Amino acid sequence: MYQIRYKANQQTLLGEDSILDIFDYFHTNFSTKATNVIHSTFFEKIPSLISKTKVVEWVEIFSLLWNGNEK
Repeated sequence: MYQIRYKANQQTLLGEDSILDIFDYFHTNFSTKATNVIHSTFFEKIPSLISKTKVVEWVEIFSLLWNGNEK
């Protein structure tokens, strides 16, 4: 993940504000069911890195939010 930090921006569809909005959504709607995600460092690290990742990489990045379930 540290290598991503030095990459040029790969996309502008999803940025830091969007990730913080997702955090707010999780905190509001899943605070008792997703405590591991909410209290992890995911929402601290991803906002500054998301613009440097390609859209095709989002599935892997966000799989934590749906506990790796494919459906």
